[in-house]
Amino acid sequence: FAGTSGSSLAYLETIPATTAGPACNRLVIERASVVEPQFRVLLFAFRSGEALPTSAWSGTDNNTLTVGTTVTDTFTFVPRMATVAGETVTISEFNLTAGATAYSYTNLVEPTPVR
Repeated sequence: FAGTSGSSLAYLETIPATTAGPACNRLVIERASVVEPQFRVLLFAFRSGEALPTSAWSGTDNNTLTVGTTVTDTFTFVPRMATVAGETVTISEFNLTAGATAYSYTNLVEPTPVR
């Protein structure tokens, strides 16, 4: 996917250093040239030798994650529309139920304009 804006579907872009942090790279996917992917990425930390969690979808917005035989967490994705740089985008926020404890991330994530 290497390239620059306009020459490929995705490219790496360097964000300059600021007082908030050092320079870093980000992956840019041009929205004008791709369909809405609607994918989810689960990052799960585990130690070498531990069993990987199992994951099962219930409908399109609920995912149940089971670690071992005793811990079950449920992620519920909640779509929200927002306007970013004059374009309407859909944000998939989520709520997490970890055992009897519930966490809501609704309205805590704001999109950033690409350009």
